[in-house]
This record gives sequence, structure tokens and C-alpha cells, in this order.
Amino acid sequence: MGYDIERFVGYVNEGLLCCICQDVLENPLQAPCEHAFCSTCIHGWLVHHHNCPEDRQSLDVSALQPLFRYMKNDLNQLQIRCINREHGCNMVCSFESIDLHERECEYRWIPCINARTYQ
Repeated sequence: MGYDIERFVGYVNEGLLCCICQDVLENPLQAPCEHAFCSTCIHGWLVHHHNCPEDRQSLDVSALQPLFRYMKNDLNQLQIRCINREHGCNMVCSFESIDLHERECEYRWIPCINARTYQ
């Protein structure tokens, strides 16, 4: 599953959306036919199918490649809201920086060992 498009500020090019889940690409992979998918989505698809879900061309997991550099650059330049926005974080940063921010975000939920719940 990808990143919910509602988290992004501004326009998101259709080419940066997963052909399966229709979310913004997460850990993207590209087929030889140049269709792009979230890694989790395409691996799940290929368990039951042996073709591209977009154009039905034959496809094997070994043929998947990383996203073209120009597409990866476009993805990294997108502006995305922190996943912890509903808990009070107002951070908007570049896509390439969001993982680091969310690991360190003061609004992130962390497990409480004593209470066996989250704080």
C-alpha cells in the first residue's frame, strides 16, 4: 500500500501513483513496460498473476526494477504532511525526508511497556 494522496500538498503527477492501489508510490518498483507499483502491491499481485495489472503483458518478479531516476526525483520533491497530523504535528516536508521526521516526530505514538498500551 502506498501513501494516501490526501497527505500531499499540491499536485501529484498521475505517473507517481501505484497502478494497483492508486496511492502515491511506496518503495516503488517498475515493470519493463514502465508501469510503476508499490513494492508490496506488485509482489502481492504476482503471487496470483503473471502479468502486469495495467496492460496484461507477461511479468515476473525478477523483471522488476527500481523507478527511473527522474521519476524518483519527482517523487522525492513532493511535499507531504506528517502521518501524526491528527495528533498535532503540522510538519510538511519533502517526501525524501518524511521517514526520518516521522521516526523522530514528538507526536508519534510509542509503546508503553508498563501499561501495555500506546502513549
